[in-house]
Order: sequence, then structure tokens, then C-alpha cells
Amino acid sequence: MDKYIKKSVMIMLLISLLLVMAACGSKNEDTSQEQEGTKDDKESTMTETTRIVTDSVGRKVEIPMDPQRVIVDWDLGHVLAVGVVPVASTTKVIDYGEFLKDYYQGQDIVDLGNEDLYI
Repeated sequence: MDKYIKKSVMIMLLISLLLVMAACGSKNEDTSQEQEGTKDDKESTMTETTRIVTDSVGRKVEIPMDPQRVIVDWDLGHVLAVGVVPVASTTKVIDYGEFLKDYYQGQDIVDLGNEDLYI
């Protein structure tokens, strides 16, 4: 009976050891891939000052990573939602966004006039 218990304990320890080693091995592979990805992202973010964005028409536009001045000609609410107060916009956008004045208080948005003139 004593031999049976010793064999059972040894088998259980061996299985436990194999499971722990398998779990540690897969975790290391995942974290090494994640670390490589974040390292590349950090390097590209640190070296790049602009990025390429595709607009709604399909044009590729180069914009700075940290824009200092933004002009809005479409939806004022979306820009204010990300914490950016534009320096200028069209009359129609400013009039439509009248209810948003509380979100850009203390900062004026220059009125560029009627957008029909730009078409």
C-alpha cells in the first residue's frame, strides 16, 4: 500500500510540474510578442511628428501628431468631445452648435462666414 501512495504522489507531482511549465512557456511567448509590438509602437511614435489619415472621401491627408490649431467645417460636437476647441468654423456650424457654448467657454471660435461661398 505504501508503494502505491508513493507512485501516486510522484505521478501527481510530475503532472503538476508539467502543467506549470507549459503555462509559463506560453505566457512568455505571448508577452515577448506584446513587448516587441509596444516597443515598435513607442519608437514610431517618438520619431514621427505627422501621420497619414484617410478622410471620408478617400483622400490621404498628412496631419501633425499634436496639432496646435484646428478649423472645423463639419461637426463641432465631435471635436469638442475629444477636448479640442477649434480656432475657426463656418457660420452654419457655429449657429448649429450654439448649445455647445458651455463646452468652449472663455475661447472664441472665429466665424469664417457662409460655407456656400467656398463651394
